Amino acid sequence: MEASVAKPKLSPLKRAVFYLIPLLLTWLLIEIGLIVLDPVFFKGFWQYDPDIGFRVWPGFQHSNKFGFNDIDRTPEKAPGTYRIMFLGDSYNWCGTIPPDPPRSPKDMNYTAILQRMFDKAYGTNKVEIVNAGYPATHTAEELTILKKYGLQEKPDLLVLGFFAGNDLFDGDPYRKRIIVNQLYLDIDRRHEMRFMGYPIIPQSRLWMLLKQEYQAWKSVDHAEKTGSFSQQTYDAMVTAYLTYFDKKKLAHGDLDPNIHYIFGALDDMCDLMKQDNIDFKVAIYPCDEQIDPKVFQSAVKAFKLNPDDYDMAQVQRLVADACNKKGIPYLDMLSDFKAAGQKETLYVLRNTHWNDAGNTLAAQSMYRWLQPTVDNYFKTHPAEGSPVPPPK
Repeated sequence: MEASVAKPKLSPLKRAVFYLIPLLLTWLLIEIGLIVLDPVFFKGFWQYDPDIGFRVWPGFQHSNKFGFNDIDRTPEKAPGTYRIMFLGDSYNWCGTIPPDPPRSPKDMNYTAILQRMFDKAYGTNKVEIVNAGYPATHTAEELTILKKYGLQEKPDLLVLGFFAGNDLFDGDPYRKRIIVNQLYLDIDRRHEMRFMGYPIIPQSRLWMLLKQEYQAWKSVDHAEKTGSFSQQTYDAMVTAYLTYFDKKKLAHGDLDPNIHYIFGALDDMCDLMKQDNIDFKVAIYPCDEQIDPKVFQSAVKAFKLNPDDYDMAQVQRLVADACNKKGIPYLDMLSDFKAAGQKETLYVLRNTHWNDAGNTLAAQSMYRWLQPTVDNYFKTHPAEGSPVPPPK
């Protein structure tokens, strides 16, 4: 009988390598798959855009060919039509779904409400409201959106929606927000790397995917059915946005880089509209913490802030000053919302966006503001077969 030969034992190091190599190869294959198959398997709400950083997929959630929350239109208007474009962020996307009768969220967006108001007063589609822009954008990014897609709609009037909550906060001159595998990623635009038109990210996409999914799940209050943030997350968000209401930071010049960047983009947008002979106005949208004292007080208490450090109309004054310097007409809705906010809730719970009442109030305020401009257009273009303006 032959003696059995003992198998050599692997050292702990070799054993670790033996098991680690398959794991590394699997991880590498997953990473390559996430890069190569991004446009195929991650075709959701977002897509990468080399100029803007990201955009909405055309046709997703009934968006139009530009990814706007609107219908497709012909560039040439019908005779006797006045076209107003609203350029903005997620305020142009949000609107709640009333339980009865069932309707699309678009029906309760302020732009849709405003369209119905003009239809009732002037006749169907005599005034066209174009809803343009993408969520999570600020003025400088919206300028790029306007140049790349918005001007193809050929508006007579452009209204820029400026959100007091975070348009200055997000306006970092060097930040570029991109979308990879349906994930937000902020990079330094000065050091962006691409390969065959796609961004190169020096991080594990799998790790980013798992991490961001967990953070998104953790930030939501799962006891609510409205998609509200948790109180802790919302307090942190409000506290961050309060940065641009901080009187001391403004006086010390800490806020200057973002302010100069955003208002420089506003100036460029104004000049572009003059060049193209398009009227230009700005509507300033107030934020929840300006209207509901409980929202402000909750953040102050949670992060031990000094309430006296904050001027809650500071952003509106900064925007108004920038508009006045360029002769841009503007609508500050802060007073309207403050007055109405004493009687009813205007924002979705811990969500930053307007509810039905807020969207309706915004549409009413804008209608009163824009009606003289619309009337003047129809009075000065009688040859187009324009409608008789409604009585005052």
